[in-house]
Amino acid sequence: MTIKKNHLDGQKSPYLIQHVYNPVDWHPWSEETFAKAKRDDKPVFLSIGYSTCHWCHVMEKESFEDATVAKAMNDAFVSIKVDREERPDIDQFYMSVCQMMTGSGGWPLNLVLDSDKRPFFAFTYIPKESRGGQVGLIDLTSQISELWKEKRSELKDQADKVVNAVKNMGRIRKGEFDIDPAWEKTYSELKKIYDPENGGFGFRPKFPNFPYLNFLMRYHYVSREKEALDMVTMTLRKIRYGGVYDQIGFGLHRYSTDPQWTVPHFEKMLYDQAMAIWSYAEAYQITGDRFFSKVIAEIHSFLTREMKDLGGGFYSAMDADSGAGEGRYYLWSYAELISILGQDAELFSEIYNCSSKGNFVDEVTGRSNHLNILYSGKPFSEYSTILSIDQESVEKRMNDSRLKLLSARKNREAPGIDKKVVTELNSLLIISLAKAYKATGQEEYLRTAVETVDFILKNLVKENGELLHEMIKGSTFGDGMLNDYAYLVSALLELYSVAPEERYLDIASKVNAKLLDVFIDKEGGFYTSPLKDDIPVRVKEAYDAPLPSGNSIELQNLVILSYLKEKPEYLEIAQKEINFFAGVASESPQYFAVLIQSAYSLLKHAYFIKSSGVDNEAYRKNYTTGIEFSPLAYMYLDSTQSPKVEYSLCTLKECRKPVDSLSKVLSSISLEVSEK
Repeated sequence: MTIKKNHLDGQKSPYLIQHVYNPVDWHPWSEETFAKAKRDDKPVFLSIGYSTCHWCHVMEKESFEDATVAKAMNDAFVSIKVDREERPDIDQFYMSVCQMMTGSGGWPLNLVLDSDKRPFFAFTYIPKESRGGQVGLIDLTSQISELWKEKRSELKDQADKVVNAVKNMGRIRKGEFDIDPAWEKTYSELKKIYDPENGGFGFRPKFPNFPYLNFLMRYHYVSREKEALDMVTMTLRKIRYGGVYDQIGFGLHRYSTDPQWTVPHFEKMLYDQAMAIWSYAEAYQITGDRFFSKVIAEIHSFLTREMKDLGGGFYSAMDADSGAGEGRYYLWSYAELISILGQDAELFSEIYNCSSKGNFVDEVTGRSNHLNILYSGKPFSEYSTILSIDQESVEKRMNDSRLKLLSARKNREAPGIDKKVVTELNSLLIISLAKAYKATGQEEYLRTAVETVDFILKNLVKENGELLHEMIKGSTFGDGMLNDYAYLVSALLELYSVAPEERYLDIASKVNAKLLDVFIDKEGGFYTSPLKDDIPVRVKEAYDAPLPSGNSIELQNLVILSYLKEKPEYLEIAQKEINFFAGVASESPQYFAVLIQSAYSLLKHAYFIKSSGVDNEAYRKNYTTGIEFSPLAYMYLDSTQSPKVEYSLCTLKECRKPVDSLSKVLSSISLEVSEK
């Protein structure tokens, strides 16, 4: 029997391909699809998700693969599927709508629109059938169909109000940015939501929120506030020892469903790995504690082993689900541990909190399935004291056990991988790897960063500086978004700082010029997508979670390029951007932590360290010999010849007399910052 394909046949996105055999007659986002809705006189059912989204899979199995649901939807709607990673601009607009209409958001993101793309209903996951006071998809479809027939004018009025409300959200209260109160308020707000018992922020679900940690490290640098650094180091330790971290194959899961970081939502996202490397690298740079550098090495090994494309780029995500169910790839029965580990099973189970009863509780049912999620909660050194076993012996036995379990796990059906290579995500990883190289001096991080940037420059950057968004199976497509541009410029500047090839600076300048041409808003700041007529509102976003916004990163880029390329007009653009976001960032600064960091650098302290008298190789090695954390300074190699090695400290206004010691320059910056 031949199973009929729907209108997603021929799409490139792994997420859309997953739905090509659904009986729901899905269409791709296109003007032709909306024209069909207009001809058929039907509303549009828009469903947005991504290929490794667990609740997207749940809703597909429950509803979109069900013949009864499909018939109801096909009768009532013209249905569209969108991959949020393929079209982040569509996702961002309609996510704003959902958050405005329901007070929350997430994926799958589902909306009902008219044929002019104006939304009048929004929701995330709902079950097939109504239960427990929650309307199910079958009943909801029937209700909307009836409203469309009987009260269409009211639905259209609602849609107009929603679109106008989103437009008004973009009219941010502008003003002069008083950076010192915003800087202090960001810290005080983060202290309020910090979990002093478990680390991290908030209760549950608990996300890593690496931009918060990076802000706290900068706050510590400026203020010398020990508590700020303690919040960072405790959080990073708790994450590493928790179930949210893959104790066998390494790397972070998306978030924890509990406050203790024990039970994760199991997908692994490239951006979480990149942000983790960034934070652990800076923590190592500040503390010198090898624990942090070890975690960097672990995450790097996971990425290069399981997420790397043969051509040099990295895939975007690994699924939470495999054939055996959500998270089953990472869970172990006690019998399995005994079978695989033998005499070490008892010690392993003691350290990783495993038992015959199991410690893993299903998130949906709340029931135990007698399986174990691995988490230690504390370092091996503490267990060696508790169990009166030599620490070296504990570490060796646990590492041997880990390798045995990793080998055994390879025989399981692995979670699927979304093999999109996205410009934004790979650029973020390059930034992080450059920082890791700077902190540790490990050449492998620089090699990976260079291989990745070469992949992007070869495949996703056009001669005129224009970017493509992604590559899938050798095919490149999609207009670059603000994050693609801003992150790549930042990645090239980070590489230029640690491996001074002029091509990095030249390409960064060319790509940034294209960014200014395509995304700038004359009122201040940058739109997140190119000018198109296929979404109702062009969004401008500076919210820094879970990733730094393109606006926040571009603000940093403008400051650096204004100096390196002698473009004072870039500072005017940067100041205009700060003024545009001043109102909202001052009111809720914790949500704009990276923007405030960037603004702090521009308005208070922006330093540039010019190194002279060494060649590229000597400069590169000198830069990675334990250089101290100096987040407000950008170091680069002066290309002009100099008879002796020296370092010049410059600001946006002046350069000071060169000195013969880098440590003197860094110390003077640190002293100057802490005194103001």
